[in-house]
Amino acid sequence: MVFLITHTKLGLYSAAISASAAFVQREASAYGTAFAVVLALSRSLATALWQFLLGSMSKPDSAAKKHPRARNSATSYLSAAISILYVLVFCLKAHAQAGIGEPFGHATVPTTETAIAATWKELLVEINNDLSIVAKCREQHQSCSSPVAIQFVSFTKEAEQYEGLARIGHLNRAANFAIRAFDTAHADDEWRSPLAILARSSGDCKHYAVLKYAMFRELGVSPDDLKIIIVGVRSNHQLHAILAIRAEKGLWLLLDNRTLMLVESSMALGHYDPLYELDQNGVRQFVLPPPPRPNWLSRCDPRRHLREIVRPDFTRM
Repeated sequence: MVFLITHTKLGLYSAAISASAAFVQREASAYGTAFAVVLALSRSLATALWQFLLGSMSKPDSAAKKHPRARNSATSYLSAAISILYVLVFCLKAHAQAGIGEPFGHATVPTTETAIAATWKELLVEINNDLSIVAKCREQHQSCSSPVAIQFVSFTKEAEQYEGLARIGHLNRAANFAIRAFDTAHADDEWRSPLAILARSSGDCKHYAVLKYAMFRELGVSPDDLKIIIVGVRSNHQLHAILAIRAEKGLWLLLDNRTLMLVESSMALGHYDPLYELDQNGVRQFVLPPPPRPNWLSRCDPRRHLREIVRPDFTRM
């Protein structure tokens, strides 16, 4: 009976470790490597203890009776090891955001890329300043001295006539036609504020994304439901910026300056590799293993080839 109980316990431990192995294979996380090392050590420990316990139980009763404390200590140690292993699982899952709440359905982690964080932090301040100007122009239209702020308000007021997906589609279309896309000869390396973009009346993918982000903010959309996503385009190995907005049923829709269609983010995984997301809380990195990192483009020109460098220059996208 003792042998049967111990054999059952060891079988459950082995099954638990196998389940953990399956978890590691599914979990595309920056911490997967460290977790895999811990798992390998636990598996080796379980194998050694299995052999020890079964070996001791196969001995005559007189010999087995000499080692009851060793057997109990071994099984207790293995139980503790499995418990610690699953605590580690929950800690790792807590550190990486749940994929269901993120665009593309994949988890994100804080990025160590300081250039991206610094650029976005400065731009957020400019966006908030522009939205304050726009709010004053909306309230005091007659005394507003900023033509681009008046233009900005006109776009959002037109969108207010619609609801739900119709409003999102209308504002996406308005922003796509509000400025003209840069050609190769007129690149703009700078990330600009919404009113500066309208004043310049031209831009590339990052300018369209910033303009849409500000417009939806002005319409009252929660900042938690808006993210600028930096993606890699699989077809031409270019980098591209788009806006993601959380719509009905928690679905994330992608607003792209290259199309008027609203695409649910998970449907675009065949075309895009999500790299970074920018929102009110800063910058986070998608934890999917990305392809070799290309250089950040000075413009979103599909004819331009990328040069691979060690650290991408986010300010020159």
